[in-house]
Amino acid sequence: MEDTLQRRPWLTPALLALLSLLFFGGVLWTPGQVIAAPDIEALFYPWLTFARDAIRQGVFPYWDVNQFSGYPFFANIQVALFYPPTWLCLVLPISAGLAVNLALHVWLGGWGWRGSCAGSAGRTAGRSSRGSRSRSPAS
Repeated sequence: MEDTLQRRPWLTPALLALLSLLFFGGVLWTPGQVIAAPDIEALFYPWLTFARDAIRQGVFPYWDVNQFSGYPFFANIQVALFYPPTWLCLVLPISAGLAVNLALHVWLGGWGWRGSCAGSAGRTAGRSSRGSRSRSPAS
């Protein structure tokens, strides 16, 4: 299997993309379907709606007057306005943007994990053949 993956480097990301699309298929392909989690429904959906509406009106969302007595919306790190995957929620419908954002993160995480495992397997394979004790140069 490792030979196949080395000869076809596109195979791993393609398989992981397919798995991500299959796993999130219900949310990605069904209109109006939302990832149901308390944080997404209570926080992220309203925040992204506010940001999208403000940007569409030509106003940068520095301040949100709808919560408390107003607070610096732009400074809220959880909104992540300058994080490129968040921009999907500003262009697409918010439910679709959140689903694509989540599927993208799962895909990237899987690809990074595979690369990390492949790299660490290559580094530890040589150590196991030499033994577990290290010797000093003087001995």
